[in-house]
This record gives sequence, C-alpha cells and structure tokens, in this order.
Amino acid sequence: MKAIGVQLAVDDFGIGYSSFSYLQRFPLDALKIDRTFINEISAAGEGATILSAMIDIGLSLKHRVIAEGLETAEQLQFLKKKGCSEGQGYLFCRPIIAEKFAEFLKCGVRESAVH
Repeated sequence: MKAIGVQLAVDDFGIGYSSFSYLQRFPLDALKIDRTFINEISAAGEGATILSAMIDIGLSLKHRVIAEGLETAEQLQFLKKKGCSEGQGYLFCRPIIAEKFAEFLKCGVRESAVH
C-alpha cells in the first residue's frame, strides 16, 4: 500500500485502543493526538507535559504529528512551539457541507491560523 501512496495514521492517539505498541507494529506515517490532550494545554501541570512528550515521541519517530480539536490561538501557539505543525479543529473551520467546501478551498485557510 505504501508503494501506491497510502499513508497510515493512528487516530485519537493517547486514548482508548491506541497504544504505544502500534508505534512498533505498524508502518505509521502520522499520529493524530486526541483532543482531550489539546484541551489540557491551558490547564496547569501534567496535561501540557504529557502532550509535549507525545509530540516528541511522534517527531523522534519521523511521524507527522496532528493535533485534533484546536480551538484557540493559545493552543496553536503552544503546539507550534513544541514542533507540531498540523492541526484540525474549529480554529480553522467549523464543519461545512460538501458544496461549501469547494468555496472554502478557493478562499483558502485564514492566514492567522496558518502562521
């Protein structure tokens, strides 16, 4: 599958059935960190520490690290500082129907969210 460009990501990394053993057993390309860890950024203490460690693990394994559930500029700045360069969430766009998506692509993502 890799030969035809298929990539493999672990969704909701850090909760449920996602496991560190997946990092060894599968030829992963990306870790999508669950939103619960992103929500903890603004909380003092262990939440940000655990998130930082998850990002470090993903990057050290040469995986793309994607943050799910980004909602605030504070979260974006924290993630950028830690080396997480991809994200998804309401900060960028609320869910939209397919017909509006083409229009969204023509207009582009808000510059303030990307930089």
